[in-house]
Amino acid sequence: MAPTRRIAALLLLQNHAAALAPPVVKAADVAASGLASMARMPVAAGKSTTVVEGLAAYPAFRTPPVLYEFEACPYCRFVREAVTALDLVVDVKPCGRGSRHRAEARKLGGKEQFPLLVDGDTIVYESADIVDYLAEKRGVT
Repeated sequence: MAPTRRIAALLLLQNHAAALAPPVVKAADVAASGLASMARMPVAAGKSTTVVEGLAAYPAFRTPPVLYEFEACPYCRFVREAVTALDLVVDVKPCGRGSRHRAEARKLGGKEQFPLLVDGDTIVYESADIVDYLAEKRGVT
């Protein structure tokens, strides 16, 4: 299965699960969760708890990718959700009308199309391409 489809399926599952089963917090649930966490502590100490398993560590010496987007865009939302699901560090620059970041994005990419991802010398448009690029760079298996 392609990385984009896996991430899309994960995002749909997360969105539908929240809609289908609103959380009902009970004291017994909180106590059981706390006890389970305490029991797991010796085993899980120092291990990652990311949403997607199998991620390669992002090199600390590299600057994070920059995502130019605006809030009302559904394609930008898809990319933001994928970034969250992948547990990535991304510098997000909002590009609403009149924003200083919009002119910067136009200068970098040559057009006002969003979302736009800039990772070093790599410039990627189109939400599915951006998600595939990020998944490939992060090493999703």
